Amino acid sequence: MYNGIGLLTPRGSGTSGHVQNNKFNLRSAPPLRAQPGGNISDMEGPKQVQPDKSILEHKSKREIELAVAQEQAKLEDEGLPEADIEEAIKVYREMVTEKFKTSRAAEPQGKVTGGDTHEVAQRKIAQMNRLQKALNVQADIKEGDAFNRELQEQKRLQAIEEREAKEVAKVEKQREREKREKEAEKERKRREKEREKERAQRQQEQEEKERMREERTAKYRAEWEQRVARSNDQQSERERGGRSSRGGGDRYGYEGRGRGH
Repeated sequence: MYNGIGLLTPRGSGTSGHVQNNKFNLRSAPPLRAQPGGNISDMEGPKQVQPDKSILEHKSKREIELAVAQEQAKLEDEGLPEADIEEAIKVYREMVTEKFKTSRAAEPQGKVTGGDTHEVAQRKIAQMNRLQKALNVQADIKEGDAFNRELQEQKRLQAIEEREAKEVAKVEKQREREKREKEAEKERKRREKEREKERAQRQQEQEEKERMREERTAKYRAEWEQRVARSNDQQSERERGGRSSRGGGDRYGYEGRGRGH
């Protein structure tokens, strides 16, 4: 026997009486036991110890004020004026507060042991939250839900309904997208037709302007040719009239001269 553990005497036990640990006796959480007449889904698992935030806040403020008091004592030993000490302490307190928050956020994630009970509980909760996010575990999962067939069947049907709802929403979304694409294509064709109509109208107007310009040009050319023809006729008439007037005068003069002789 050692420390109250073991046999009083190895005689008749078939052992040497040497006390040793049982390596196969692994420590684990106590098994869940349902109440008589209860359901396995109603059982509660081990509860997580919740930290006291007021104690943690008080401890952090205490550490900050302790560091500030040490710095103030150091400055007073150096013989600085009180105004300079108050200003330096104010800046130092803000710096220490920010450094304390940063150090709290940068604590190693895998380490849980060490420190006050409330600090350990807070780090454990943070670790469990990270594990829950990593494994994609829902927050409303209870121990024993995997053995509840009715609950699992209900979840399976719910998952099927959600999947069907997603498929229906996806199909509706696809239809809406196709409808928008058809409307956009229809609008594009309508605008293209309007542009073609406008181009045809502009081309028709241009052709009409060109035709009117050609008609005006032809009219002006005809008028000009008529004026030129009239001018040539008048010139010809004047020339014929001049020639005839010159010929009559010679005859009359010649005859007059003959009668005089």
